[in-house]
Amino acid sequence: MTRWAAIIQYADFWDVPRTAVFEVDGKLWLIVCDFIVADDEFDDCFNLYEVPTESSLRGSWSWLKSLPATPLKRIPVRLVRFDETRRRAVDLDSIGL
Repeated sequence: MTRWAAIIQYADFWDVPRTAVFEVDGKLWLIVCDFIVADDEFDDCFNLYEVPTESSLRGSWSWLKSLPATPLKRIPVRLVRFDETRRRAVDLDSIGL
């Protein structure tokens, strides 16, 4: 059975959300697919981060600058499953949570 997590906020939509925040068991998680300027396209992988507890999703997301340089995990975009709208939910098994 698919375990879905509701997407709280997303941004940079190109086929799928390229930045999305969702909650699992009281923790906020972030997946980010960076845009590679030199290639003029998005990376093939999402970077997974745990959102720092003191972070606010309102206003500026300046906390993004304080994320670790190395993500917890890199997940190929093609493996990440979203709901049929590609905006409401992400399949937790597809990202390994």
